[in-house]
Amino acid sequence: MTNVERHQYILKQLKEVGVVQVIDLCEELGVSSVTIRKDLTLLEDSGLLFRTHGGATQYNPYTTDRTVFEKEKLRSDDKSRIGKKAAEMIEENDSIIIASGTTMQSLAKQIVPKGNITVVTSALNVAMELIKYPSVEIMQMGGTLRKTSTSVTGKYAENILQDFYCSKLFLGVDGIDLEYGVSTSSAQEA
Repeated sequence: MTNVERHQYILKQLKEVGVVQVIDLCEELGVSSVTIRKDLTLLEDSGLLFRTHGGATQYNPYTTDRTVFEKEKLRSDDKSRIGKKAAEMIEENDSIIIASGTTMQSLAKQIVPKGNITVVTSALNVAMELIKYPSVEIMQMGGTLRKTSTSVTGKYAENILQDFYCSKLFLGVDGIDLEYGVSTSSAQEA
């Protein structure tokens, strides 16, 4: 396969899926990771994609609020490990808040309830992961639905939070800085 054919394949995959991983491209194209990284760098230099940790995306990560469907494919192993560790902190009869995001969805997937728990969440994907457990009471916040995050925001969501006191908060963020703290790409989510 020529470099032009590889580049066309990579761009086709990006158009269909939105994100590609170096390791997957190596297997699919039968070439080394060095070759794929060179291809991705060339395509990025041509303005055709954006490099990410371990892959590439068609969306500019600095200007685009990516959807949960894109984000759930990025660093999924790390999110799963974080979710597993966080799930271990949940105890019987806990009342917890689980915020939105794909790391929070990974947490919800890892929860195996030990008795009854109450979960307050703004995230539809979190609620859908937990709905299968009869011992989990889900308080789904209301408000304006942000389609990119599948979570609700706004005055109604804030008002619902005023009615609850919870023992734990699980919060996903877009960035952590030692000087500035946590950040998100959306003022509504904040």
